[in-house]
Amino acid sequence: MLEWSHAGVLLSVGRLGPWFAALPEESWPEDATARERIRADFDPTSPPEAVGDRRQEVVFIGQSLDREAITAALDACLCSEEEVAAAAAGRLEDPLFGDDDEEEGEGEEEEQEGREGRGKRQEK
Repeated sequence: MLEWSHAGVLLSVGRLGPWFAALPEESWPEDATARERIRADFDPTSPPEAVGDRRQEVVFIGQSLDREAITAALDACLCSEEEVAAAAAGRLEDPLFGDDDEEEGEGEEEEQEGREGRGKRQEK
């Protein structure tokens, strides 16, 4: 797990350790109160192994911030239920790099054309 903290000109990046959801419970602290706090931090809407305590946290600090506008802008970035289902099934299109199969085919054609061109030059 990584912590990125940025406020004004101050920036710190540090390693915090693994998510508890990624560890077997034998590796958790032995203290019962600590274990209760860990379990309370797990997402109650998902199976523990799916999400657990994994999450992103964003904090905005400033004067006269428009909480509703910030919330609406962040909510607009969330995946729809259909996108979540498509991603889980491996059917979500990559908007940055496209379909992997397409890229492989295009690269192979370009590579083949390059080989053919080199062969012609060498024959001369």
